[in-house]
Amino acid sequence: MGSLGCNFLCPGCQNWEIAHAEIEKELPSLRFVPPKDTVQLARDGRCKGISWTYNEPTLWFEYTLDSARKAREAGLFTNYVTNAYMTVEALDLIGPYLNAFRADLKGFSDETYKRIAKIHGFDGILEILERAKHFWGMHVEIITNLIPGINDQNAELKEMARWICDSLGPETPWHVTRFEPRFRLSHLSRTPIAKLEQARGIGLEAGLKYVYLGNVPGHPAENTACPACGKLLIERVNCRVVQYHLDGSCCGYCGHSIAGYF
Repeated sequence: MGSLGCNFLCPGCQNWEIAHAEIEKELPSLRFVPPKDTVQLARDGRCKGISWTYNEPTLWFEYTLDSARKAREAGLFTNYVTNAYMTVEALDLIGPYLNAFRADLKGFSDETYKRIAKIHGFDGILEILERAKHFWGMHVEIITNLIPGINDQNAELKEMARWICDSLGPETPWHVTRFEPRFRLSHLSRTPIAKLEQARGIGLEAGLKYVYLGNVPGHPAENTACPACGKLLIERVNCRVVQYHLDGSCCGYCGHSIAGYF
């Protein structure tokens, strides 16, 4: 589920049409779904859970909090897709009702965050990610949209990968996604696949077990392999699962436990 608005002003926003929407003009096209009805919508769609995404969910925090409570009461999984730019108090309000926390890490320096998100300092974001993982026990995944010439420097990517591995754990999935020219960065080129593959190598070298490439349908790095035996467990093409070889949450070949909800 998504809404309008964001607390960042990223010039290359992939969802800029809703993140930077003029609320007065867009309101007639929106449909309000009461929190209590979201559970039924999920059931009608045979969904296992609800994800708040597309725009920043903290912008409609009260709604997502009410919805997450009702979803968890109904036995559904819950997921926040967020830039993690929130207070500890906000996280602690919704923390008991979230299973998963998929967060953007747009760079690993104050300069990069100022350039991309127009905020000063990113230490608070790191604190939120660690708290979601270790205090609330959420399944945390990180995504970095690699923008040519802006956040694709190897030195910064090495620091980021090392921090993810050391602070969130080596089983934390890191999704390195291909930048598509959008909004105020329409003049830039798409991220070269070779650069994405180089970033993935940096993540694996840092000790991360699950490093994926995004926005490159059909690339082998969309897939999940067992970190113990190396066998292919989940083959994906974009959002479609082609092969699936998990036994519960374990490798169907060697029995190794795979991080996540399956």
